[in-house]
Amino acid sequence: MCAEDGCFPGLYCTTIHSNPWLSDNCTMIISSIWHSSEVLLSVNVLSGEIVHISPVDPNFSWNLLTLDGNNIVAISSSPVDFAQIRYGKAIKKETNNTTWSWSNISSPIFRCSDKVRSLLSSLQSSILRISVKDAHDGQTKVGYSLLIVNYRGSLGFGEEALQSLPGNVGSQDVNDVLSAIDHVINLGLASPSKITVMGISHGGFLTTQLIGQAPDKFVAAAAINPVCNLALMIGTTDIPDWCYVEACGTTARNCFTEPPSADDLTLLYNKSPISHVSKVKAPTLFLLGAQDVRVPIYDGLQYARALKEKGVDVKIIMFQNDVHALKRPQSDMESFLNIGVWFNKYCKYGASESRDFLKT
Repeated sequence: MCAEDGCFPGLYCTTIHSNPWLSDNCTMIISSIWHSSEVLLSVNVLSGEIVHISPVDPNFSWNLLTLDGNNIVAISSSPVDFAQIRYGKAIKKETNNTTWSWSNISSPIFRCSDKVRSLLSSLQSSILRISVKDAHDGQTKVGYSLLIVNYRGSLGFGEEALQSLPGNVGSQDVNDVLSAIDHVINLGLASPSKITVMGISHGGFLTTQLIGQAPDKFVAAAAINPVCNLALMIGTTDIPDWCYVEACGTTARNCFTEPPSADDLTLLYNKSPISHVSKVKAPTLFLLGAQDVRVPIYDGLQYARALKEKGVDVKIIMFQNDVHALKRPQSDMESFLNIGVWFNKYCKYGASESRDFLKT
């Protein structure tokens, strides 16, 4: 099924709630990726009926928090809106169809004493307050325009699109991203001389592929636990089968039980960003989790060392106690602060100009 069909693309759930059932005990509520956003779906496991129950707005994503009977508490957010807690209630109709009524929960009730509640309501802080407009409006003098690309192979667009990527990494996904950049430049939404790029995991793979294959397009880059050399990663990762699938296609998933041949290692290397490292010009920030077993730090360190040898400006930040996702709050905060400082350092702009930021 293709994206343009505009209908159900399949189930792409990152998690399923521990108790997802409505009161009929045969309908479950799940969060699933539908095209470029996450939505709430009701799935009747007896009839197979699947219904999109969250409000239809492609700008917002929805995640299930909890449910009780026919009542749902969820959270909705967008790239430019803070998360909002939402309450949904099932409304039965005479036709036996169910509709959902959604309302905002502006002030969630939480258990604490009146004294604590009073202190919280009057709390003052000397921490710098950042304007929401400045943080999200790419046209302000301190903001970035943000481009997040759903290249072919992304979740939520059906199996045909998803399965088109294995065996074509480093070419199909890279070309899709470059086409998206050219498109927004042609629309006048981005300055071709002020583009930066960042990504994590496969997004880090894309980041390092892009700065190698299109070295004059980016002024700076940030790679978070990036896949830089599949030939190195296959011997150290906890998912060696993924390396074969990405480089060779889905039929190669069983090859990981055998030691890679010289031809395998050559193919894996040629599909990797490391094969383009000699062309890189963009100053690159590496953020690595020392406890990462998915993409061990040696991948990023080898690539960073190669960049240093050729005189490219490189900085490495190691998070000693964090893993692949860098999901500790301290790591998350420090990552984005350092990425912002890094990009600001290399984006030369005037007072009325905006900077453009690609997230892969």
